[in-house]
Amino acid sequence: MAGQSPREVDTRLLTHSADRETPPHAAALIPLLPLVPSTAYQLMFSGRVDGIAVDRTWRFVTEARTPVTMSFLSPAVRAGGLQEITLHGLDTERGPYYLCYAPARLVRTIVHETETRIAIKTSADCDRGATCRLNITLSYRSCAKPFAHGSFEVVASPK
Repeated sequence: MAGQSPREVDTRLLTHSADRETPPHAAALIPLLPLVPSTAYQLMFSGRVDGIAVDRTWRFVTEARTPVTMSFLSPAVRAGGLQEITLHGLDTERGPYYLCYAPARLVRTIVHETETRIAIKTSADCDRGATCRLNITLSYRSCAKPFAHGSFEVVASPK
C-alpha cells in the first residue's frame, strides 16, 4: 500500500537438499505464518540455486480480505421445504468451516452439495400460521465467532 513500510515475515527456505520435492534448479521462500491482508511485504533472497549465485528482492501487497456473504434462493420457504444457500468470497484455504443455525428445531437435514452450496430441508416445527426465522452463521473452530451470517423465513401452513 502506498506509503506503507514493508513488513518483515519469517520464512522457511526450501531447497532440493532440504526438501526432495523441490527441484534442484529451484528454491522457495515459504512464510511460517499466514500473511496479513492488505499488507506490504518485502522478501530478500541471497544464495545459490543449482550452483548459480542468486540475489533477488520481491515487494508485494497482499489482497484485501473479502468478506464472506451468503445468498438464499428465496427469502422464505414453507415449513418442510428446501432452501438453497450459496456462499460468496469463501477462502477455502483457511480450512473447513462450521455451519451453525438456530433454532435447531427448524432444520431437518443439511446437505453440503459443494464447498459453497448448501441445501437445508426445513422441518414442520413452526407453529401453524406463524412465520419463523432460521438464522445461519459460518465460523472456523466455534459458532461463537462467526465470519458470515444470514437468515430466512420458514412459513408454516395456515390453520
